[in-house]
Amino acid sequence: MAAAFLPFQPFASQSAVSEIFELMGHSHLDTLRMLDSLHALAVRLTTDKPDQTQREEAEKLLAFFSHDVREHQIDEETHIYPRVLYGADKRLAQQAQELLAEHDWLEESWMALEPLLSAAARGTGRIGSRELFYAVEVFIDIYKDHIALEERFIYPVARAAIPAPLAGQIGRSIMQRRLARQKRGATAVSGPRLVA
Repeated sequence: MAAAFLPFQPFASQSAVSEIFELMGHSHLDTLRMLDSLHALAVRLTTDKPDQTQREEAEKLLAFFSHDVREHQIDEETHIYPRVLYGADKRLAQQAQELLAEHDWLEESWMALEPLLSAAARGTGRIGSRELFYAVEVFIDIYKDHIALEERFIYPVARAAIPAPLAGQIGRSIMQRRLARQKRGATAVSGPRLVA
C-alpha cells in the first residue's frame, strides 16, 4: 500500500517559532534591498528624467513600500510587539513602544515620498532635487536603524515569549494573508515561497 501524500503544513511543527522569525527576517532583507534600490533611483533622478527602466523600478518600489512593508508591519504589530510590550521588562517595553511609534513615522515619511515616486513611475518630468534626495536619505537611515533595533532587541524577546502552540496559529495567520496577496498578483517577499 502506497503512503498517502500529505501537503507541506508550514507552521505545524515545533519549529513554528523559527519559521515565523525566518519569514520576518526575509521581509527585513527585502526591505533593506529595496531601500538600496530607492537610494540608487534617487541618485539617478536628481539629474535625469526617468527612463523606462527607472519608471519600472519606481513601480516596484511603490508596490513594495505601499503593500509588502505595510503587511509586514501589521504582522509585527499584531504578533511580535505585544510579546514585548506586555512582558516583564518595563525598559524593553518602553523601547518597543518607541519603535512601534516609528512605524507611524515611517508611514508618514513614505506618504511624503510616494507622490514623487509615482511621478517617476509615470515619467512625468524630472523630479530630482536636493530636497527629495535628503528626504530619501533620512528615510533610509531611520529605516535601517529601525530594522537593526528590532532584530537586536524586539525579535529575540518575542521569539522567547511565543509558545509553540500559539506560534502555529500566528504562522498560519501570516501565511494566509501573504498567500491572499500572492493570488491577487501583488509582490511577495523573497523568503520561502508560500504555496497554496
